[in-house]
Amino acid sequence: MLTNKFLTVIAVAGLVAACQYAEAATSVVVGDAPPMPAESAGVGYTYEGGVLTLNAPLGGPVFCGNPLLSGENPSYSQVRFAPSHGNWILPTALDIATVSYGNSGEILSINAPPASTSLLCYGASSAGWPLTPFRGGLFYHGFEDGLPANPYAADVGMASVTGIDESLADGPRMLTQIDPNGNVYMYMFRLRAGAVGGSDVRVLVRDGYDASVLGDAVWHCEVTTLPSGTIDLRALCANNPSTISEVGPLKRQYLINGFSTDRYIIVHRFLTGSTGRRPVVAGAAVFVRPGPAMDRYIGDNVVFSVPPLSAQ
Repeated sequence: MLTNKFLTVIAVAGLVAACQYAEAATSVVVGDAPPMPAESAGVGYTYEGGVLTLNAPLGGPVFCGNPLLSGENPSYSQVRFAPSHGNWILPTALDIATVSYGNSGEILSINAPPASTSLLCYGASSAGWPLTPFRGGLFYHGFEDGLPANPYAADVGMASVTGIDESLADGPRMLTQIDPNGNVYMYMFRLRAGAVGGSDVRVLVRDGYDASVLGDAVWHCEVTTLPSGTIDLRALCANNPSTISEVGPLKRQYLINGFSTDRYIIVHRFLTGSTGRRPVVAGAAVFVRPGPAMDRYIGDNVVFSVPPLSAQ
């Protein structure tokens, strides 16, 4: 059996030899997701601590994840994809299996189909809008029209993240508040996940943030129902036993049993800089374990936080 270390050595030999092509890439494609524009002369490889990393400065925030439970599949590739965008801190993920170059090296394709991999990435524009709601040229739509809406048969896992407006209805952006003392930036979004047919669904939620505005320390919690009346995002995590403290991008994993379930995730970060007129300063993405029955509508897999008007 090939070990992770041996596979990594093979990857180093094969991928580093292609660095000259990576540096010429003007767009990056992961799987069958839409192309993401790359910044010139920025794409390349680094090798440290036994892990080969493909670094890719991109034209907008890109979120990546491996939606597997801890220890579920320890044999995936130890080649990491690390997208970046300006001052944003974004989650990275392992499991680059194949890399190829097209259009005279201008297109860097990672894990092109039919590669088998747990790596998923979802990109957005610099203004925080999905690049496209389509995947594979088709429009597969999950929760907005009710389950089931995916043509993949009866057993399909789905997940979406949705913003919340001031009236507590679903909206295009996260519900965002800044505490009265002005030092904590707070945002909340809705996670819906489930499966047609009642099967288990493995779901991963990660966030990213503009480090010139928000600090690395994060604490986050969830509630299953929204409280009535005016929502105070400070209070929702204050005495919540599910509150988690971390550093860097948050990571919440779920094994969801049965049909659709709602969760409202609240995130707190210290406000360390001016929001200015930045269109978005934080975002979150949801990933469903890859497979033939996974939700393929990608327009509702990312959602962003816009600073309140009072802070701009």
